[in-house]
Amino acid sequence: MKSTSFYVVQGWMINELQLKGNELLVFAIIYGFSKDGQGKFEGSLKYLVDSTGSSRSTIIKTINSLLEKELILKEVINVNNIQFCKYYQNELVVLKQHCPSTILELGGGTKIVPNSITNNNIEDNKQILFSESIFNDYEYLKNNLKSDKKFIEDFAGVDLKNYIEDCLSWSVSKNNKSTNRGWLLTLRQWMKRDKKANKLVLLKNFENKKTDGHSNY
Repeated sequence: MKSTSFYVVQGWMINELQLKGNELLVFAIIYGFSKDGQGKFEGSLKYLVDSTGSSRSTIIKTINSLLEKELILKEVINVNNIQFCKYYQNELVVLKQHCPSTILELGGGTKIVPNSITNNNIEDNKQILFSESIFNDYEYLKNNLKSDKKFIEDFAGVDLKNYIEDCLSWSVSKNNKSTNRGWLLTLRQWMKRDKKANKLVLLKNFENKKTDGHSNY
């Protein structure tokens, strides 16, 4: 590990996730690469060994333990018949344990659980219809995107429900499947495409304010 390199262990990882020792250190490293919901840890086992001062066998055991606890997810890709693994935080599980109010309580204390969340589709390596994705739930999608400041700046006023409906119709009509992260990327790409073509679908009240000379809420 380079002398200038670092990773951050946050208090909630200890207090809410109840992690300690190597599990705490490895999770902190993987979380640092994937906390934005887009990136993944693509480093080698040697990187984790050097960063934690542990043995290779200990790191493998630690990763398997974090996978069993569903705090991280794994993506396996094959390049020239060689397998490479990528790891990233299981955002849904981490949010539920770290700050459950972010997902379960939305205004007035009303509890809302995305109706598409099941044990079968939380794993991101499962190919599913958009109707089965956690991102077909408006509130969950909105809360996920609200954490992205650049998205808020670039797509203020976007009608998310319109894009959810379009994605549902497209997925069902053509039997298109993807992973949860893949569906999120599809929604983002559609909005980016429409914005570039000056066809971004906006909420009616926001559209009215734009015509009145306002550029934001």
